Order: sequence, then structure tokens, then C-alpha cells
Amino acid sequence: MRPRPALLASAAALALLAPVGVMAHATSPETRIVDGADVPEGQHPYVVYVNISGMGSCTGTLIHPEWVLAAHHCDVGYPMWITFGHVDRTKHKNVNIDKKVKSENSDMMLMHLTKPITDIKPLALAPAPKPPYGEKVDVFGWGLTGVNGKAPNILKTASMIVAKPKAEDAQGNITPEVDHKKGPAVVLEPGTGWVWKGDSGGPAIYNGKLLGVSSMSSDFSHQAWYGLVPDNLPWITTTTGLPMPTAP
Repeated sequence: MRPRPALLASAAALALLAPVGVMAHATSPETRIVDGADVPEGQHPYVVYVNISGMGSCTGTLIHPEWVLAAHHCDVGYPMWITFGHVDRTKHKNVNIDKKVKSENSDMMLMHLTKPITDIKPLALAPAPKPPYGEKVDVFGWGLTGVNGKAPNILKTASMIVAKPKAEDAQGNITPEVDHKKGPAVVLEPGTGWVWKGDSGGPAIYNGKLLGVSSMSSDFSHQAWYGLVPDNLPWITTTTGLPMPTAP
């Protein structure tokens, strides 16, 4: 049993997505936050809802007025746009995406917006290597609230804990610390909640900065794999024009 990408697909899209591997694994690029808590209005406005026309949704993070960072596997070849400015995804304030730049080395994708978002402060990038095991990290997404639950309208958050990968089946097989595209990842185990279908691309935040991008989750161990932002800083800064962050 392997982790799967965390893309939330619409019911009509499931059959179309499965052949390309988006929903074919048991550890899944289809994450959504289970348990956790609602995010109060006005907090964490840099977390955005990524619409995939007729095919489902992902979560993303505004890291620059013109750029959103999400997961590579969220792009299934259909038009995409973001909804932003509210924790309630039904309050439509949309911006279209006119360019998608995918990492060749990780499950990350940068999406360029057709107009800049100037009234929200982007989330800063984490400069340092991943935190030590046992540290708490905050995760966010509009994911399912249970294995068979529904997607909430309100953004949810939970704390998870940096951990070593656990067995993903009764035979003891372990998925290493890599994301869906075999890039470096941090593995998180449940704290106040865990991610499930629909949180793909969403942020893992450590010390107020963007540490990781949601890539896979497990319906066996409930662990999650987040692609590491610090390991992708050269690509991110070169593409967006952001300065390279420095350690405090």
C-alpha cells in the first residue's frame, strides 16, 4: 500500500484521472484535512483555493503577488484559476492562471496569475533544511473532513508532527521521504488532524514560513508527504524573481 497524491477530483472526473496515476495509488495525491479546526476569517489569507475546471480542486499558497505555489500533479490538462481573499471558498474572488511552470525534480508547480494580488501579503519561504523529528508543523486545506466525508466550504488547519516514515501495509513496506515525483519530502504524522483527499498543493508552515507542499497521504498510516520548499529554492526564486531567503 503506497501513499497517493491528494488531488480532490469531482465524481465525474474519477475515471478520467485514474489512468494517469493521480488517484491510482493507495497513498494518495488526494489529501484533505480530517479533524483539525476551521480557520478564522482574515487569518492565513495567502492560502488559496485552486479550481480545476470540471475536474476537482487543489490548495495553493501565494508566495509572490503574481505567483502561487501548488503541486505538480494538480495539473491534469484543464483550465485552472484561484479563489482567494476568504476562508470560505464559496465567496468568489477569482484570478485566472496564464502560465504553469512545473518543477523537473519535485511535485511542485508555480502558477502565474493574470493580475497581481496586491492586498494580501505573500507567505515567506522557509530558508533552512527540514525541522528535526518531533517538531510541529501547521497544515491547511479545503480537504474532506473524513475518509467518506464532504469537502468543507471553510478552510481547515491542523498541526502535524515531523516523523520518520512508518509501514504502509501489513508487510511492513515503507515509502521513503520523497514526494510523488521523487523529490525530497518531509513526512508528517497526525497531530490534531491529518490530510486526505483535496489538500494537494497546500502548505505546511513551520515558524511562520512555507516549509512544504502537500503531495501524498496514506489511508493506512495517515502520514503525509510534503515536498520540501528549501530544497527547491533555486528553481522557485529563479522562476518568480523572489530573493533567496536567508536563515534568521
